[in-house]
Amino acid sequence: MKTLMIAIASSPFGKETYERLLLKNMDVNLLDFATLKLFRSDCSVDEKYSYAYNKYKKIPLINQLIKMYFISKILIHNDFKILNLHVAYVYYILILPILIRYKFIVTIYGSDFYRMNDFQKWLQKFIYQNAHIVTFTNPLTLKSFNEYYDDLLVKTNVCRFGLGTLDFIDKNREKDIVEIKQLFSNKNHCYLWI
Repeated sequence: MKTLMIAIASSPFGKETYERLLLKNMDVNLLDFATLKLFRSDCSVDEKYSYAYNKYKKIPLINQLIKMYFISKILIHNDFKILNLHVAYVYYILILPILIRYKFIVTIYGSDFYRMNDFQKWLQKFIYQNAHIVTFTNPLTLKSFNEYYDDLLVKTNVCRFGLGTLDFIDKNREKDIVEIKQLFSNKNHCYLWI
């Protein structure tokens, strides 16, 4: 099924999940929440909306409204079946009628839950209620979330993210940085950090 992850492309969680799914020949695309660059499963990069959004990027408050508008356009003009929102930004409430057309998953890292005030958490609850599942990177955040939203317990689960880059570096400590970069550049996949 054609999947869209919406995450910060520079985040190791989103980036490595995207890359690991590509290695398994899954039809997964990554929309960078920061820039609106769309990294497609064929390793092409669609910057159409990124260019359009760029002129609004530095306008406080308005930029997030414009970003939600462009995200909704991306969703409408593609045939994604599954969405994985990495971080439940409050602004998603603006496009919730579009999000509910899809099977969507919300992934919470931790600070994106802990830093929210009560009003923001109240708004986010509408997003969580409509999500098919809410996943967490660790059991402590899951526990805190379930204590706050006790009626959403059945939708929550821990989904651990391994950080392959750190594992690789640990296993290759004897190599210098140039050699490690060379090993990564010889891969036949579209890694975002190259």
